[in-house]
Amino acid sequence: MINFAELTLQELKDLDWDNMSEEDLLNARKESLKCMSLEQGVKLLIVSIYGAFGNEYFHWYNVAIAESVTGQGRSAIKYAMANIKKYFFEDFHRDRELLLHLKVPPEKLDSIKPLKNDPCIAGHTDSSYISFEEPMLAVNRDGDATSFILAFYQFRLKQFFVDMFEAFARKYNTENFLEFELETISDNGIWLTKGKYIQNIRWKDKKVYPNLTYIKPTGVEIISRSTPIFARNSLMETVKFIFSKGRISIKHYPELIGRIKEIKKEFKLAGIEKTALTKKISEYKKYVLNDTDGLEIASKCPIHVRAAAYHNYLVTKHGLKNKYGLISHDEKVKYYYCDDKFCNVFAFKPGNFPLDFAPKMNFEENFDKVILSPINRLLGPAKLNPLHHSLAYTIAAF
Repeated sequence: MINFAELTLQELKDLDWDNMSEEDLLNARKESLKCMSLEQGVKLLIVSIYGAFGNEYFHWYNVAIAESVTGQGRSAIKYAMANIKKYFFEDFHRDRELLLHLKVPPEKLDSIKPLKNDPCIAGHTDSSYISFEEPMLAVNRDGDATSFILAFYQFRLKQFFVDMFEAFARKYNTENFLEFELETISDNGIWLTKGKYIQNIRWKDKKVYPNLTYIKPTGVEIISRSTPIFARNSLMETVKFIFSKGRISIKHYPELIGRIKEIKKEFKLAGIEKTALTKKISEYKKYVLNDTDGLEIASKCPIHVRAAAYHNYLVTKHGLKNKYGLISHDEKVKYYYCDDKFCNVFAFKPGNFPLDFAPKMNFEENFDKVILSPINRLLGPAKLNPLHHSLAYTIAAF
């Protein structure tokens, strides 16, 4: 039986995992879960310490320390991205050893041109996203991008990152604690704003995934709890359609619009419970000044709170408190846009839709807010015109 806790990282990588016994695989899983728990515990502790120094009620509160932590992170990632750009712009086309390793014929080495586009497409606190599209085109590499990137990383970038941060540490006369490793490989992705992106992952933790089977959304509507499940599923299918085109363009609009029309039909049939947005009520009394004999709302009131106030007003007006109850602070509600001149949004408690008095849903506006607007945000990074709610288009324009 293998004692996984005593093995080095390299020894773990060299193990013959395919021919391992069931007992050893079970022990490996247990050790993996143990290490993951330890890792998450250390991470939570570090984040808590950082947060404490930025909390004025902490005994050793010191905002300078908190700012230095984020400042060091920004400095490190900017340093990394600057060096990555420098390598790709100045050294890649002259890196003969790498080019030969990437199967570039010797007679074509001198014909490789410098890259023109910034390879760093996005950067966050602890990561950088690099595009390998232009390097692949530069060496006329056809076929699987994953194998190209893995070969590139193992032969050149892996040690490049180690040397890069060693130099960074020497610059500040300290020991290096930073590591920059290949985390994922994606065929394509959509970057909306900072912290909001979607990836079509093809490789992670040594595992290869078939195309469109591992879609990872971060900070977008697809994974938001406020988004109806119907909408999440529809948006995920739309994302897969966009990714399936490689690089979506206006020529794909007729097919895309056809799909959205089908979603619109299903949206209409799904009913309010399945298509209304969900949100938790907070600070109700701060924004709702009167919901009994009238409806008075303070300025800057969140839309779902206003919708809840309208519900309470109508419940009281119709004398149905015993049947439907009033929405109060800290409750979750479903809300939708309605055809009502008095108030254009209405909320209700999940599973307790008030058929007695609920205003009619404004179908077009709800579809726009829940489905069409998120899709238009997905099309934005491709610099495509937003789709109109009528979903009309002219074939001649394509």
